[in-house]
Amino acid sequence: MRCAAIVAVATTLAHAGSYAQAPVASGEPQATAEATHARALFERGLQLTAEGRHAEAAESFERSYGHYPRASTALNWAIVLHRLGRSREALRALDGVDANRDDAAEDDLRDAEALRERLRGLLATLRLRVEPEDARVEIDGRIDRATGAERLVVLDPGRRVLRVEADGFIPQRLELRVAAGEELSRQLTLDPIEAARVAASAPTELRLDEAPPRRLRRAIGVSVVVVAVAVLVGVLVANRPAAPNGGTTGDVLRPFE
Repeated sequence: MRCAAIVAVATTLAHAGSYAQAPVASGEPQATAEATHARALFERGLQLTAEGRHAEAAESFERSYGHYPRASTALNWAIVLHRLGRSREALRALDGVDANRDDAAEDDLRDAEALRERLRGLLATLRLRVEPEDARVEIDGRIDRATGAERLVVLDPGRRVLRVEADGFIPQRLELRVAAGEELSRQLTLDPIEAARVAASAPTELRLDEAPPRRLRRAIGVSVVVVAVAVLVGVLVANRPAAPNGGTTGDVLRPFE
């Protein structure tokens, strides 16, 4: 059954191409330039996919969907992303199928659900708690759309780099190595920039009735020894007989010789 679902996904690009010939009613919003441009991008995506240029095809389908959202466009976009191994982005692209269910064919909906099930098994899940709750989260340099203090984030397997930042707070960076199907949780609390400045500028006081720290006592001891040695050397030098010629050889360089 699962194999049949995957085969259906693999053939989706062929029948989803019906969008390219779908007429555009003149009375619909965005029925002229936007729809025409979207259709051209869609056809370009099909051509690039047939040539095996999946990265370019994904970009073309994404742009087509941006001009004129269609369920078939979103599904094709998700399929080529899946072929590229970009499972997390593919799962997000499938949201476009759900958002446009009214114009979706039954085959497209079945294929989208089969692909979604497969993608979930290929991804890791991170339960992330962030403070402040309006912090922005980047995953490998791309902004994640999840919001709130507690977020459910999906990650592609492998090494992932998360960056959490918020206005007025010191950003934090988190590096993870995750496996397919793994579930993990992390908490990141950002420190306010102002609080860090106050802590850095606070003077360090040493009370006279407190013993200095061990490291400081060691430094003081070393300083005393160095001073004592310097004084002893000075005394020895002062009592040493004067060298001939006042410490020189008596030779003086003459100019122009």
